[in-house]
Amino acid sequence: MLPFSRSRFSHYFLEVARSGSLRKAAEQLHVSASAINCQILQAEEELGMRLTSVGELLCDDLRRWQREYQHTRQRFDEIQGLRRGHVSFGLIQALNDGALADALSQIAQMPPWLRLDLSMHDSAQRAGRDALSAA
Repeated sequence: MLPFSRSRFSHYFLEVARSGSLRKAAEQLHVSASAINCQILQAEEELGMRLTSVGELLCDDLRRWQREYQHTRQRFDEIQGLRRGHVSFGLIQALNDGALADALSQIAQMPPWLRLDLSMHDSAQRAGRDALSAA
């Protein structure tokens, strides 16, 4: 088992790193914590070291591999004449009804090659994120 960007191990490992706990990652991924732990133990055995000691390095590499894999897929699609799209944005909760919600619903039903990531935040939370990104 090599922990490449599309493997179950990398998916689980990155979610544990993102969420900060095995339990939270299990909830987010809808799998048992023991399934995640099994993948991590198997990787540690194959690598011959505990992932806690090299976790940050491995996490950075897995994220880089994922970006490179996506770039490679885009190049393959270009060769085949296909296009893929990814749109990611955040909205405040006050806008989750009405014309904007209807438009987003229509966009989400577009062809499967378009990936739409939408996050909802309350106004105070969004303002805090905007202030952090401006810094």
